[in-house]
Amino acid sequence: MLIVFHQWRYLVGEKRDRTVELRRHYATLYSDILKAGVEAGQFKKMDIKVEVFSLLGALNWVPEWYQQSGGYTASEIGDQIAETFLKGFAK
Repeated sequence: MLIVFHQWRYLVGEKRDRTVELRRHYATLYSDILKAGVEAGQFKKMDIKVEVFSLLGALNWVPEWYQQSGGYTASEIGDQIAETFLKGFAK
């Protein structure tokens, strides 16, 4: 993930193309989830692009600060981030 979200600019050729494709794929997945939630009435109306960039920005920064010795497992961090974003999106 560090390569996909932080170091991709330094890649060239096929590796760069594949990484850019993965970045778009992740953004599309999150966009589709948020759109479906809005359409189903589970999430409030929102600017999907802004929210996806916000979510990805938060998730992408985790490898910069997360440490296994920091008191939380990776799963616990994921649960906390999900709870924070989902409560913010819920009606």
